[in-house]
Amino acid sequence: MHVVVTGATGNVGTALLQALLVDPAVTRITGIARRTPAMRPGRVRWMAADVSEADLVPAFQGADAVVHLAWAIQPSRDRAALRRTNVDGSARVFDAAVRAGVPALVYASSVGAYSEDPKDAPVDETWPTGGTTGSFYAVDKAAVEGILDDVEAANPSLRVVRLRPGLIFSRRAASGVARLFLGALFPRAWRGRTGSPWSRTSRGCGSRPSTPTTSPTRTGGRSMPTSAGPSTSPPTRCSTPASWPRRSAPAGCRCRRPPPAPPWT
Repeated sequence: MHVVVTGATGNVGTALLQALLVDPAVTRITGIARRTPAMRPGRVRWMAADVSEADLVPAFQGADAVVHLAWAIQPSRDRAALRRTNVDGSARVFDAAVRAGVPALVYASSVGAYSEDPKDAPVDETWPTGGTTGSFYAVDKAAVEGILDDVEAANPSLRVVRLRPGLIFSRRAASGVARLFLGALFPRAWRGRTGSPWSRTSRGCGSRPSTPTTSPTRTGGRSMPTSAGPSTSPPTRCSTPASWPRRSAPAGCRCRRPPPAPPWT
């Protein structure tokens, strides 16, 4: 099986590639990104391409499935650039998949594509995908869903799979996610690391690391791991730069050595 992944070096893309690499049914993987990594894991062929302008048909020919993950949320101040990548780029991916004769297309949409709900009852996948006008992210996700509706209707032999998850975070991508959401507030000294030195815990700063259990507790509307008791690791402290206001530091933080990054990041 040959699988093509757009946005393959992103937060979700790297995790997907790891899963595909251990699947014996997948014999070939094509990873598409604007900038390809130096490392080349087995069975992965990298292609440097911008989905908003590159000819994707040659890369898609012979593929059994295309997984479209490429999406930009920065620079948020440039709506035209985001629209060009997210909406126009997605349309070009769908068109290339059809012209290349790809039998299956997987698109990573978002729960943000849904129209506002009634607030007092759950909704299912049949709920309208009109987005919310106050969010450019939701507006663009909804626009792409509309494009995909037309593509699916015009190509009944194409299997279309839509994913509508909430936010997905990887510990390996902690620094990158922090830059996207915190921007200039994120300390420059930590940029480029594979993980943030902060991790949430039910204990305070400077406490001894603890081993989380599989049973979460609810704290302030968030799911927090409970402590299974102190480990034998030496105590650590949160080191907040002097330039960072103390009140800006996350409550209940502690430092933790980040996990190793996958070989292609």
